[in-house]
Amino acid sequence: VSPETGQSTGTPRKLLDGKYRFQSNVNWSPDSKEFVFSRRDENITDDIWAISVNDGSLTKITSTPGCNDDAPTWSPDGKTIAYGRWEESPSLWLSSVDGKNKRKIIDTEHRCIPIWAPDGQWILLDERPWLIRLADKKDFPLTIPDEVGSFFSWSIDTKKMLFYRPSYDYRSVLKVVSSTGGPILELGKQVTLWPYEHFWSTDSNIIITTGEDKEGNPVFWIIPLGQGEPMPLKLDVQIEKPMPLCLSRDFKLLTFSNVINDETEDLWIVPISLEEGRTIGPAVKVF
Repeated sequence: VSPETGQSTGTPRKLLDGKYRFQSNVNWSPDSKEFVFSRRDENITDDIWAISVNDGSLTKITSTPGCNDDAPTWSPDGKTIAYGRWEESPSLWLSSVDGKNKRKIIDTEHRCIPIWAPDGQWILLDERPWLIRLADKKDFPLTIPDEVGSFFSWSIDTKKMLFYRPSYDYRSVLKVVSSTGGPILELGKQVTLWPYEHFWSTDSNIIITTGEDKEGNPVFWIIPLGQGEPMPLKLDVQIEKPMPLCLSRDFKLLTFSNVINDETEDLWIVPISLEEGRTIGPAVKVF
């Protein structure tokens, strides 16, 4: 790719064959001859591999059945690969580039997305965020004011960090406008919405859409287009962590699911009343 034009300067070349699922970001080696990635195809799940750009040869870095290894990143000197592992709980690991020598650095509270400092002596974990000093594995939590924003990059001398804060809010909005034109009405400004699924009442005076309540639990919001405040549809069921899914066409039944201990899900149906904003009968398991 030409940095001046942003256009390709050659023919694309396939490096790997296979039925790949979602592929997270790859990370280039400092000499640009290889990149490292978490491999997810029909045979391999969440192991770390390196691949040569010249001939497509593969080097297995990790092989850990039952673990998820991801977010690999090359050290600035090209000798070490840092990555996160999830095995019952998350942790930060380092490996030699041939995969022969591995060591756990620290257990963490969140998924590890390691970012090397330019001097190779520190790793920033961006989820929390916190700094890990590799010499003694000591961690230093970072307290960052809200107005500063999120980590963006290190300075070359490792003495400064650049943070950024976008000028917009990460939130979904629900807007309605007449098919004949006119002003645009934004609905449910005071609540958190995920309006990917929404349903119109039969009289077109109410919209029911997905979102979350004040505790962060998934919920259906009942939003009138005229006067009145948004009202959550209360699932008064004796089932842990119900996830609302869909409404019947007559708006008398709600389907919801819940995840059980073995990570499978049950599907339920329960009668509801939009006027009362709640369930009005017992839930029945479908399967």
